[in-house]
Amino acid sequence: MIRQRARRLVAQISVALFATLSFLAVAPSAAHAGNMNGVCESGEFCVWFYANYTGAIADMAYNEPNYSGKTFYNSSTSRNDNVRSAKEKAVTSVACMYENANYGGHIIFTNMSDEQSDFGTWNDKASSSRFIYTSVLCF
Repeated sequence: MIRQRARRLVAQISVALFATLSFLAVAPSAAHAGNMNGVCESGEFCVWFYANYTGAIADMAYNEPNYSGKTFYNSSTSRNDNVRSAKEKAVTSVACMYENANYGGHIIFTNMSDEQSDFGTWNDKASSSRFIYTSVLCF
């Protein structure tokens, strides 16, 4: 009887520990707490309406499969096809930005801890972005 209770207690503790560790593995970090606060922080992918990191900003800590209907921070300007510069400040991943929604079309930007002050011919063509763990997965 005592052994049965001990086994049950060990099983309950194991389940509780597993649940706690699982939550910690997927919970957003403090760096992600500033998503869309108008500040380009560590752990985020940031895009600007104008070249040279000026004008309206969108600072994203999560995947954005479709910029349509999404605006820059504190602005009514749509992000869809309105990006001219970007900075990638992700710590453990790579940000990939795509020409089309749902990560389709040409890859416009990808690099860990990189920045692009002007996309030139690719200005005003971005429609989605996502975080991945290697730039090979952007393709």
